[in-house]
Amino acid sequence: MFSLSPPEKKVLIVIAFIIFLGTLIRFFNLEVEDTAVSYQSASKQVQSININQASAFDLEKIPGLGPVLSQRVVEYRKNNPPFKKIKDLEKVKGIGKKKAKLIKDYIKF
Repeated sequence: MFSLSPPEKKVLIVIAFIIFLGTLIRFFNLEVEDTAVSYQSASKQVQSININQASAFDLEKIPGLGPVLSQRVVEYRKNNPPFKKIKDLEKVKGIGKKKAKLIKDYIKF
């Protein structure tokens, strides 16, 4: 058939490697996007939860609140007036401005 010189073989190997690398990057990029979309879909399924009445178990359903923060919210409610606005949540240890902003769409007062 035909034979390739050593420099031509190197060029073909480099081209094959670039194609392979591009395929890997595209594959993993799509996986990350799919995960982000599924997270958004799951988070939209969570209905607003009354922050002043919900149990710690129910509060865990809010994206960003795990078991520890949920329990802290419940404990804080026992000794303080009800939450009336998002800013009030920042008084709970572990919930700062960023966390409060993340969960504001999932709670009601």
